[in-house]
Amino acid sequence: MNVAIGKIKQLLCLAGDIAMFYLALFLTLAIRYGVDWQRQWQIHFLPFTIIYFSSLIVFYIIGLYDLSLARNNLFFFMTLTQALVISVILAVLFFYFIPYFGIAPKTNLFVSFLIFSVLFVLWRQFYNQFIKSSALLNNVLILGQDQETKELIQYVKNNPQLGHHIKKVLAPEEVRLLNDLIDIIIKEKIQTVVIDADPHKDKNLIQNLYQCLPLKIIVADLPTFYEKITGKIPVSAIGEIWFLQNLMNDQKTLFKGIKRIMDILFGILLGAPTLILTPLIALLIKIDSRGPIFYRQK
Repeated sequence: MNVAIGKIKQLLCLAGDIAMFYLALFLTLAIRYGVDWQRQWQIHFLPFTIIYFSSLIVFYIIGLYDLSLARNNLFFFMTLTQALVISVILAVLFFYFIPYFGIAPKTNLFVSFLIFSVLFVLWRQFYNQFIKSSALLNNVLILGQDQETKELIQYVKNNPQLGHHIKKVLAPEEVRLLNDLIDIIIKEKIQTVVIDADPHKDKNLIQNLYQCLPLKIIVADLPTFYEKITGKIPVSAIGEIWFLQNLMNDQKTLFKGIKRIMDILFGILLGAPTLILTPLIALLIKIDSRGPIFYRQK
């Protein structure tokens, strides 16, 4: 669960990306202008900041700040490449359609994105390894065991970047006879306890959990933890109550709201150049073809 650590990791990732953008700009100006880089920095700072901001939005929409994607594998680098290509296209369109900054930095734009691409890949490789550090892992104790528990354990093992480590699993028989939960938590340095059972039916388990209150651990049921980690709902949790709770709740989350706004903004941003080119395209069609500009099927 440990939402705070997850948010810190994402903020660290964002801060690193921003640092790489401006480092790339600095290196570009230093290489091209030498001692005059400071004056050029003042000229380039605002337009490039706008470009960098749009690039960060692209990264966010594509999912580069999703911790589940933070793995040094082929899919991650394909996604990263896609994000960079879209960012470059947006940057070119920006300077082409908004020439109000007194510069047309074709070479600077190309060089800065080339340098940024190298820095970005190196930074993200380091970051992806860093967030898997054992010092950042949240030790988890699971009370109970079934097929979904095994799936969860395997998923957490394959995705250490999510920040969890299954330290210990107690079988149902051990849970029923449990009388030293607080000792286990202290010994294993447990931060989260996941319960794969109904604690209301086990007074002994409830008493053990109450004894652990001073430790300020996180206690979660398996379906909630499973969904939080994997993004999927365990089959055992899907029932009539689940449908009532989810189908009757029509409030959108903050994430969905922000994503919707970003979708609209990008639709406008990408649609504007197309709208500008529409008259030219219509004219070319009229010159080249006898038929109508708009095709209508009867």
